[in-house]
Amino acid sequence: MFTNQVLGFGIGSVGPIDRKNGIILDPVHFSSIGGNNIPICNWLEQEIGIQVSIDNGANASLLGEYWSGHLQDQAHLLYLHVGVGIRSAIMTGGKMMYGAIELEVSIGQMIIMGGP
Repeated sequence: MFTNQVLGFGIGSVGPIDRKNGIILDPVHFSSIGGNNIPICNWLEQEIGIQVSIDNGANASLLGEYWSGHLQDQAHLLYLHVGVGIRSAIMTGGKMMYGAIELEVSIGQMIIMGGP
């Protein structure tokens, strides 16, 4: 398709995800995605013929900001996303910081009740 022009394809996804295997596991806050254990990276690689990587939305956002060029002189970066949940992404020395599990930098979640 366009494999001579693009090096790779990245997905910032709702979680939880399995980064290593490219799978969206059980998207609690995005049930319309069509089920559990969705091998999205494999599907896309077969369709477009290039490597596909997946990460959670907070990490993908921080990577995008870093790769845009205006933050590369910073030694440490913290990205905070406040949405359905409160998530963060951490980068030090130009490398993303990952913990032992997918929810390593989830700070909490918000429940906002309907009005009167």
